[in-house]
Amino acid sequence: MNILGTLRALVLTLMGCLLLSGQARADDMTLAVLPLDKASASEDYAGLGKALAGMLVTDLSGVPGLTLVERDRLQALLDELELNQSDFVDPKHAQELGQGLGARYVLAGSFSVVGTQFVLDARVVNVESGKIHHAADAQGVVTDFVSVEKELVESLLEGLAVTLSSSIRRQLYTATPTEDFGAFSAYGEGIAAQDAGDLEAAQAAYQRAVAADPDFAEARSALAEIKAAMSEYLAQRQVKYDTVYRSMNLRVLEQTVDMREYDGPLDMPVMAHFALRLSALENEGMDCQRMAEMKAYLERVDYRATLPEPVSTRDAQGRVPGWLGYETDKLAEEMDFRSYAKGTGGPAMAHQSRGRAASLFDGTHNFLFDKSWNAVVSFDPTNGYLSSMSRCFEGEELMTEFDALQEALERQDLLGLEGRHDYLTLGLELDAVELHWRAQQLGSSQELARASERFLARIQIHDPLTATDDDRARESWGLGVLERVVRNARTRDLYHATLQGLTQEQMLAFMRGVAAKDPQVVTLDGMCSYWGQSAPVSVRSSLKTYEEELADEDWYWQQVSIQRAGEYYAPMRDMGCVVGEEARYENLRAVLPMLQGAALQVQDKSFPEEQSICESLGNSLVQVVESYSEMLHYIEGQPSEPAALAGSLHTYHQLRIRGCLD
Repeated sequence: MNILGTLRALVLTLMGCLLLSGQARADDMTLAVLPLDKASASEDYAGLGKALAGMLVTDLSGVPGLTLVERDRLQALLDELELNQSDFVDPKHAQELGQGLGARYVLAGSFSVVGTQFVLDARVVNVESGKIHHAADAQGVVTDFVSVEKELVESLLEGLAVTLSSSIRRQLYTATPTEDFGAFSAYGEGIAAQDAGDLEAAQAAYQRAVAADPDFAEARSALAEIKAAMSEYLAQRQVKYDTVYRSMNLRVLEQTVDMREYDGPLDMPVMAHFALRLSALENEGMDCQRMAEMKAYLERVDYRATLPEPVSTRDAQGRVPGWLGYETDKLAEEMDFRSYAKGTGGPAMAHQSRGRAASLFDGTHNFLFDKSWNAVVSFDPTNGYLSSMSRCFEGEELMTEFDALQEALERQDLLGLEGRHDYLTLGLELDAVELHWRAQQLGSSQELARASERFLARIQIHDPLTATDDDRARESWGLGVLERVVRNARTRDLYHATLQGLTQEQMLAFMRGVAAKDPQVVTLDGMCSYWGQSAPVSVRSSLKTYEEELADEDWYWQQVSIQRAGEYYAPMRDMGCVVGEEARYENLRAVLPMLQGAALQVQDKSFPEEQSICESLGNSLVQVVESYSEMLHYIEGQPSEPAALAGSLHTYHQLRIRGCLD
């Protein structure tokens, strides 16, 4: 006996006792189906009872003259009465529920999963009398429930002499929500979790059900519903968090003094307020104002950031204050300034300690870098002055502001300060930051090349025989810097070439249009049908990665994601698949001369090892051109031509974007 066969047996037994009862009238056949209790079953099937009840309701709802109580209405009453699932098998509780629901009959029961065997028993309770009207049980093999179900239904129909129309009989025999018991069990877990208010667990369970059986319509519908509910819930929760944290940050900003307007002593209380203020500015994303206030402080102290003199008196609790970190944390407590809770969004630094900015003042190097050199060069968020600068400016403006900082430090004779390691100086580290930022912001240029040569001259060993360990460590570090700078510049160049003259916002709009197959952005039929099959999935994946990296503020992978998806733009534009762009090539015959010229060009070139991708793409293009030259007569005008044209244009533009073609 299988699970669906068992359910059908219960359905038909129930129908028999109800339809053959002389006391029941057709307009008074209201039935409530309770979640089935778990008897001897694995914990893996803890949510199965509600799924079984749902299946019973689905089957019974197709029987004329029988009215089923809605699950939501039943669940509301169950929550109100605070009954345990094991109470459902008690006729007295079933009677109480039936009266509350206005039902004439209540179906209650239990299930067991022992190895491969599935056992189900149920009883129909007459609400008026509180007595069991009919009982039934059935069992079968879980994995073979469909075939066993049909045999059981056949035998029960013969034994009960229940008269059903041919259409109802056909519906009972053919309706099968899923043939995968694992999917069915996961679906039940989702229902149970959703009823308990755990939307995340419900979503995970429904996803497992759909993964196990993609054709499980009820699970797909439940998953779509829970995703919508989750989205609404998270949006509402985020609004609440944003309101609370914004109010907290603004309260701190109102109660602290803008360093640009302050000219008093920089004692411990003032610096504690300033440190807390910097954290609030950072939380609010006020990077330009934060940088301006930090710059005002640097100018005030001649760019020599220092900790204030410690306080020697004890506080009210008898604790000994002393350092700025302690005083800042105590002030944060007094002002109810808190770290952001996990999962509430906000800047990455907002989740750290409340007095996190206090460590900035432990020297000029800390103030600039916040002990995180790699984060600074990668544009990752930190507390330091350079991080605020990188979030306030971009491009040439960023480099101009950075040059002004270096000049100010040089005037104060601070470029010789010790860096992260004793073999580095602050000036050398700033030179490395300049190289990284120029490569990332502006790409390859003569200015970057000259700056790289100057940097190399400063770190390279000229006489190996007299070189110290520090010399070798500095050279190794510097060569690593230059290697990364080259990679950053190439990434920027590739990204810029991929944009094809568009702004990043325009390219993102194109990507979103492709991902959504938006007819106002792209055309994906006719000669463009190939892109309708291949582009949306790939672009959708790149968009997802871009959005994830945007949250993590990782510029490198943001640009890589746009570049990967952006490679579709040029070939789609050439074929007239971008709305508003006229097709440049109507067919293979029109594009072949251009492809032949490109093939000759890559054949005549010798690419360096780091441009091996050019050789690979070039060989592919050569093979394509040779094939098309021989087969053009057969391909042109055929259903395969759009794919052939799209593929050749894609390869051609990949070569151009990567600088493999002149």
